[in-house]
Amino acid sequence: MLKTLGYYLLEKSMRKYMIWPTSHGMRGYGVIILIVINLVWGFYPLITELMHYKTNFAKLLFHLELIAIGAIILFGNIQLLRNRRSLLEIIDSLSDFNHFGIPERIKFIEKNIKIILNIIHYGGFFIGYAMAYYVMFENNCAGIINTKDCFIIEYFVPHHLKQYEITLIMLFQIYFLGISMNVIFSGLLLYSYSMELLIARIEHLNNVIDNIHLNRNKKRNFKILRPIFLYHQDIFRMFDCVKGFFVSYIVPTKVCVIVCLTMSTTEFILEKNLISCWMIIMYFLTLFFFHTIGQRFITAVGSVNDAVCNLNWFDSDVSTRKDVLLLLCMSQHTVAMEVPLFGKLSHTAAAKEYKMVYGFCNWILTVMKQRIA
Repeated sequence: MLKTLGYYLLEKSMRKYMIWPTSHGMRGYGVIILIVINLVWGFYPLITELMHYKTNFAKLLFHLELIAIGAIILFGNIQLLRNRRSLLEIIDSLSDFNHFGIPERIKFIEKNIKIILNIIHYGGFFIGYAMAYYVMFENNCAGIINTKDCFIIEYFVPHHLKQYEITLIMLFQIYFLGISMNVIFSGLLLYSYSMELLIARIEHLNNVIDNIHLNRNKKRNFKILRPIFLYHQDIFRMFDCVKGFFVSYIVPTKVCVIVCLTMSTTEFILEKNLISCWMIIMYFLTLFFFHTIGQRFITAVGSVNDAVCNLNWFDSDVSTRKDVLLLLCMSQHTVAMEVPLFGKLSHTAAAKEYKMVYGFCNWILTVMKQRIA
């Protein structure tokens, strides 16, 4: 097995930033501990906002949104840690190119994977710093020596804070947000990279089928078509493994993303602040990203059917025509990334979910106006 390709390169790069989900010790569980600390520390301010939601509804939404972000990371990281063995099986199967050859697409992905990881790593901390400076400028923290309003996430601190304590908490929150963005984007990268490896194999299968030329020699045709059948079955066996692993990750992540998108949109309508706008863009693109990868796989699977139809089956013998017909029936089977509660991941499903978010936003605003009135 070529352990310099596929997932092995991704694993090596992700371990460098301590965000590989199969790591042991603090590398594997440090993020969960960090999330729990933040949720406990911010629990009291959330209760306070719930008691005064009529006057501070936008602030309440912001607190709930941060808790939902923590839930995304917590559920996602727990699922990845619980299914470490399954992930290792996927690594072994998707990174083995010795039997069928190395698709050209993989070489391009490998050349750019380190650049993508660097963007994720430094981009996460940039988001944390940008949010911190925005909160400080918005609340005029330069003119106020001691205030909890300068925190990105409001914490319950039972005593009077000194300036260095406020600074330390701010640095801790920036670090938490940076690690959080790294974990979220890394989970998305694992999902997209797995699907891209499958799509690359499907494209390679199409190239192999396009280069086939059948004739009247039954034995020769059988020797040519048999590896195609095995390759086709192997690809969709891999897809079943990938689907079984990522469904438990996608469902809670999508629920949290939709909830966060609804709350950030409502908050932006009420307050029209920059952080809400950033959050809307991030959640919108995350949801679109999930469905785009699913749509790409559906399109790639449909292309196998076209490749089989273009075979010169009419020049072959009767037995070979039956084999081609069997391969055509197999390729027409609908295969898609389908998750509970949401169905297939496709652009059509994405449009329905955006419409659902719009409906929830209108409902929340209507209920809020009725309560205040």
